[in-house]
Amino acid sequence: MKRHAPEGTVVIRKYPNRRLYDVTRSKHLTLDELVELIKQGREVQVIDSKTREDITPAVLAQVVLEQNSYLFSADFLHQLIRNQDGLIGDFLTEFLPKVLDSY
Repeated sequence: MKRHAPEGTVVIRKYPNRRLYDVTRSKHLTLDELVELIKQGREVQVIDSKTREDITPAVLAQVVLEQNSYLFSADFLHQLIRNQDGLIGDFLTEFLPKVLDSY
C-alpha cells in the first residue's frame, strides 16, 4: 500500500541487498540504528526501493524476531502461522497493542 509518511516520520528505503537508507538524514542505517530511532520515540516508515510499497510492518517484525528470537519457540511460531486468522491473530492485532500502549 502506498501512503505518505506523517510529518516527523523518518522515511527509510530498503534496497534488495537488505541495506536501509534514511531518506530524511541521507545516510545508510543498520538494523540496530533503526531500533535506536524507534527507542528514541521516532516513528519510521520503510519503503521498498523497487515497488515503493510501505513494508514497515514486515521490517519491524523482522527486527523483533531477529533481536528477540529467544522469546519465540519454534512451537509458538508454528502455532502462530497455523492460527493467524483465529484467536491468536485477534490477540496479536487487537489485545496486545492495547496492553503495550498502557505499559
